[in-house]
Amino acid sequence: MGAQGNADGGLEILPAKVPDSFVGLLEEVRGDLYLIKGDTDAARTAYETASSSDFVPNPEALSIKIDDLAVPGANEGSDAGDAGDAGAEGEGS
Repeated sequence: MGAQGNADGGLEILPAKVPDSFVGLLEEVRGDLYLIKGDTDAARTAYETASSSDFVPNPEALSIKIDDLAVPGANEGSDAGDAGDAGAEGEGS
């Protein structure tokens, strides 16, 4: 359904509970549908749930999806923002 532009409909028909062996697949599909909707936070959460499940059909592809949704600046130190502030103050002098 997501391919037809109806991500909400796809999310509605996904089962709430599946056997453990299908959790990874279900959550990856859920993440894809949230991504189609533009809800990157929900997509990231679903992908991370899929990643931590017992079985992931294609872990490399899932890892790429998670990396693509990484929060900008999450891996940067707090000094990065301080350097930009100092430059802005110096420009007005």
